[in-house]
Amino acid sequence: MNESREGELIGLGRELAEAPEPGFFEHRTQAILAERFRARGFKVREFSGMTGFLAGTGGSRQAQRLAVVADMDALPQPGGAAPGPGSAGAYAHSCGHHLQMTALFGAACLLRERHPKLAPRVAFLATPAEEYVELKRREALRREGRVRALSGKQELLQRGAFAGFQVVVATPRP
Repeated sequence: MNESREGELIGLGRELAEAPEPGFFEHRTQAILAERFRARGFKVREFSGMTGFLAGTGGSRQAQRLAVVADMDALPQPGGAAPGPGSAGAYAHSCGHHLQMTALFGAACLLRERHPKLAPRVAFLATPAEEYVELKRREALRREGRVRALSGKQELLQRGAFAGFQVVVATPRP
């Protein structure tokens, strides 16, 4: 990996670490990560009514057979400010999701550069709401009809976002 790429990834990891947000409310996080993908020429398809997205190099959805997944949400911190969107001091990436997202982006870029014929067969999925916390807020989203499930992957399964993939790989926890 060249120094330029390494610096870009370190910068992204730091930027994401400074933007922790709760599940289904990862708006700033999504904007940061999706913009990085778009700047590298990836097509980004956001999910309706919730955070999260699928990025790819432009291959058809039917051609994509492998999904690489990273979580976006952060955890509420004891003793922090009252949890709520936009109050970053109340949350932290205690489980390292900022590193998962950085690894997802790095893997996507390397795959596209080094294996351009394989890249269209891989989708990169940023998933919301992995941590099962703040259930009252999630119940409110369900009552509004924005989601049916209380976790991001459950919601994406119900929406068929994983349909057609032969393999789904999650980024490991650091």
